[in-house]
Amino acid sequence: MIAQSITVIQDALTNVLRDIPIAMTDGKTDAYILVKDLPVETEEFVLTGKCGANELHALPDAYERELTSRWRSLGFTCKHHSQPIDYMNRRVTIKYLRVSNPETGFGISLIPWFMLPGRPFPVFAYVYAVWHYNSSARKSMRLSAAAVGKIFGIASFNKSTVCRNIKAMEHILGNLRMDAPLPINELAVPATAEIVGRIPEILKGCPTIES
Repeated sequence: MIAQSITVIQDALTNVLRDIPIAMTDGKTDAYILVKDLPVETEEFVLTGKCGANELHALPDAYERELTSRWRSLGFTCKHHSQPIDYMNRRVTIKYLRVSNPETGFGISLIPWFMLPGRPFPVFAYVYAVWHYNSSARKSMRLSAAAVGKIFGIASFNKSTVCRNIKAMEHILGNLRMDAPLPINELAVPATAEIVGRIPEILKGCPTIES
């Protein structure tokens, strides 16, 4: 049976959270650290779709100010960027911090784990679309897109979106085990502070995205 209940979807979402990478790059000048310890409002939004604001942050304000002060004292440049996300019949703007080394141009952005740079929908919507398509014996991209739209409240998710993301997302599916129960001992992920603490070292030691 193809999962479409909210309980099964939340279990699948937890699997996505567990198995997504810690970081990604755009292959050019930017890297992205996927923040898994989110502010309460941002986490509430991604887990339930409920949100009392039109703008959400990747990091708590106080922690963000602390990081900005620390990084600027080391000679790095800090700027805010934003990206809209459509989810659960809402559009919210995700605000995140980018820190860069002005000498190399190499930068690192701290984005919520569910966000893909430049993409308008949460990562699990794309993953679910491809999984649904494969689980239904590749019957119809249109039906898979409709299932995503219904479950995740994304009216603009369409057949072409599924088509464009099949190759990009299929390699993730083998690791996600979306139908499998999630053992408690597999929930551990590196703490945000632990990962973020390595950023100055990375910016100083990596002059290019390749390194």
